[in-house]
Amino acid sequence: MKQTENSVWGGFHTPDCPAGCATCSAEKDRFAARFGRTRLTEGETLPEAHYRSHRILFLLTGRIHVRIGRNADYELTDRQCVFLARKKDVSVRALTDSEMVILDFNNRITLCHNDILAGIATRATSRKASPPILPIVPEVLFFFRGLGPVLEPEGLHLPCYHVVKEYELFLMMRYFYGAEELGDFLRDVIRPKDDFRLFVLSTYHQAEHLNELAQMANMSESAFIRRFRETFGEPFHSWRVKQKAADIVQAIRDGIRSNDELIRLFRFKSYLAFYRFCQRHMHCSPSALKTKYS
Repeated sequence: MKQTENSVWGGFHTPDCPAGCATCSAEKDRFAARFGRTRLTEGETLPEAHYRSHRILFLLTGRIHVRIGRNADYELTDRQCVFLARKKDVSVRALTDSEMVILDFNNRITLCHNDILAGIATRATSRKASPPILPIVPEVLFFFRGLGPVLEPEGLHLPCYHVVKEYELFLMMRYFYGAEELGDFLRDVIRPKDDFRLFVLSTYHQAEHLNELAQMANMSESAFIRRFRETFGEPFHSWRVKQKAADIVQAIRDGIRSNDELIRLFRFKSYLAFYRFCQRHMHCSPSALKTKYS
């Protein structure tokens, strides 16, 4: 199977991926997930995550020292996992030869237009914060065995497969640990407002209107509007129009030329609505747009 260098992860991207997408999102954005297996020898330090991703480290065997920030020091033994938020200064060093599975992710977990992490935040009860460490239940270990060669650096990297498995893992963890424990484990990123820019960039394409996005974030419209202006420096509607225009251009550059496909992909109600959007916001017709960017 032909492989090319992947611009996001620095690994491999398969053009003939069985998902059959016209364009691969992993080629042009960073809001993805990737599982990998890492082995450290005694005294070796774990390299930083790509693009300062959030990271869950599942220690299968061995013993490691984890430092989060200046004052939080933890020692993990086999069959424990730790969450490392990308905004934290983190170092991980092996105290003995160690093997671990690592999930790097830069996306929100959204299913059926619901942000699962935000949902956990609304159900979790407040209590004194504990270390972001959990035991690894047998079902999660079995899940990793099912990933097989995908975990290895030389294995094929199918971006959609990693995201699907990420969703599966979070659903399992929600079931086996419960909202309270999982909410405490992920407390640095659990609410959309904790990582608001990432939440918007990961989910804006699922909502046409601000109230839909605010609902997904479990925020009031007024709070969402205020936070959006603070984060992006402009109103949601004007930002969304520019983002949609940029996404259309990117889709055309990636080879999507069918009007029907573009109308479906960007949720236009008709060709006329698509035509008017292009004329008003991109100052040309769809056919001229395709000529310009093909």
